[in-house]
Amino acid sequence: MDPEYHEAKLRYRGPKQKIGPRTQFQKHLQGNIYAQALATPYRRCPVTSVGLPKHFLISFKVLTDPKSPRTWFFPRDDAMKEPEDRSEQIPGPSMHVLARQTLLRDFSVQGDPNFKGYRRMMFRMDAQGAARLGLPSNYTPSWREDTDEFVVEYLRRPIVKSLLKHAALTEKEDRKYLIKLNHWDDAKEHNHRGCLLYLGQPPPTTKTGEQNETTDPAPAPASALAPPPERLSMLTIEGVKRNGKLPIHDLRALLGEEHMARLREESPLLRGGELFMLGRRRTKYLEIQLWKLQGYMAPEEPRT
Repeated sequence: MDPEYHEAKLRYRGPKQKIGPRTQFQKHLQGNIYAQALATPYRRCPVTSVGLPKHFLISFKVLTDPKSPRTWFFPRDDAMKEPEDRSEQIPGPSMHVLARQTLLRDFSVQGDPNFKGYRRMMFRMDAQGAARLGLPSNYTPSWREDTDEFVVEYLRRPIVKSLLKHAALTEKEDRKYLIKLNHWDDAKEHNHRGCLLYLGQPPPTTKTGEQNETTDPAPAPASALAPPPERLSMLTIEGVKRNGKLPIHDLRALLGEEHMARLREESPLLRGGELFMLGRRRTKYLEIQLWKLQGYMAPEEPRT
C-alpha cells in the first residue's frame, strides 16, 4: 500500500496526449505514395541479401497441394489487396524476396548464380515456423518454373479490378477519379493530379447495317497524342506548386493485351479514351499497386 510505489508504477500508464491538428506538410506526406512505400517495415531478401522496405519485396507463403502431399511456394502479398480485402489470412510465416521478375526467372536458369535460389528462402525460417507448417526443418517446398510469369498476373489482376471500380464510380457518381484528357497539357488544368494512364488509341467503333445484322468496323479517328516513349516515363508540368512531375504508365505494356481488352469491354469510359489522369486520395492505393508492378517488370540492369 505504499503510495510512492504505486505512483512510480502507474506514472506512465496515463492516457496518451491527444495529437493536435495535422500540419499541411503532414497531410501532404500522408497522401504521398512514395513516402507510404518507404514507410513499410524493413525486410531482407535471403537470396540477394538486399534489405529494403517491404513494398519493394514480394511475400511468399507455403501452401500444400490438396491433391498430393507436395508443398509449393505461392505469392501472397497484402500490398496488392485493397485494405477491406485483407481479412483473409493464410497461416504460417512469410518469406520475402526482392520484387524483380528477372530474379525469379533466374531461379529456373541452370548456370545462373541464382539458380534454385528459392532454396535460400527457407534459411530464415526457424524450426518453430517450419513446425507450424508441419514441415521438417530442412524441407524445401517446390518451385514452379513459370512463377515469374504467374506473379505478373498476380500483380495485374487487382490493378484491373481497381481500375474498373474507379471507372464505374466516375461514370455513375461523378467522382472524378479518372479524367479523360485530349492532350498531355490538359493535366495542368486539374488540381488533384496523381498519375497519367496511357491506354493507346481507342478501338474502332462498329456500324450496324439497317438491312442486315452484320457489323462493319468504322475507321478509328486519327490520334492527336504521341505515345509515351517507354513503359514508364514522366511528364513535367511547369508553373504549378505541387505534383509538377507526373508518372505516365503505359498500360498496354504494363497490363498486356488480354487485360486491356477487358478494360475496354467492361468500361464505357475507358473504351472511349486514350489518355486518363488518375487522381484524388482514394486512388492512392491504386497508384502504389501500379508502382509495384512497374518495379517488378523493370528490365534487368547490365551486370558489371
